[in-house]
Amino acid sequence: EFFGIDVERYIQHIPGLNTLCTIIVKLGGEGAIAIDSRSRSIVKVSPLKLEGLGLEARSTAGCGDIFTGVFVARYLESRNLVDALEYASLAAGLKRSRIASSDAPTRSEVEEALAYTRRKGLIDVIVRKL
Repeated sequence: EFFGIDVERYIQHIPGLNTLCTIIVKLGGEGAIAIDSRSRSIVKVSPLKLEGLGLEARSTAGCGDIFTGVFVARYLESRNLVDALEYASLAAGLKRSRIASSDAPTRSEVEEALAYTRRKGLIDVIVRKL
């Protein structure tokens, strides 16, 4: 739910939020969603399918922190909401395959994995207009 609104079920109510901000909600194992009032769109990014990379989930400790940090850094570089969400979701997914909460993936690991996941369809990105 998002402010009492199930985004998938009540998408027609979202334009009534009247915000100038982009709202990003990390959905844990469900991925992430962004509501961008400027472009009047909703972006949903699935979680990384670790099995497709030959990895297994080991710990969720630190995944939200990795997502947030990587999202902000990537958005400041690219100024592209979809790119930043996909990049952050992938980085958080890679972190999920590691035990230590401080064991973040490197930029080169994220970029290498991103190229592979895009080719193999291991992350889904859906953009819908409001």
